[in-house]
Amino acid sequence: MRPIDPNPLITGTNLRYYVYLTNGTSTWELIANLESNYYTSGTENRELSDGGFMTKLYEEGNNLTMVTSASATCFGTDNVN
Repeated sequence: MRPIDPNPLITGTNLRYYVYLTNGTSTWELIANLESNYYTSGTENRELSDGGFMTKLYEEGNNLTMVTSASATCFGTDNVN
């Protein structure tokens, strides 16, 4: 099941995307830009404390090294480490 964008009608330069990578068997990584200020700042900052190398993106999975670089055009203009 794919995630549903909570704001599908947003337009402009701050569009939100997610990336899901797998090796086809058991290794995977999901990368997303969280929209909530609650989860992107302070003690609840999930993007900073998720264990991945991109501090301004949320990373989840059992191999957080699958993505070694990110394009600002994929994640927005100000959201890449």
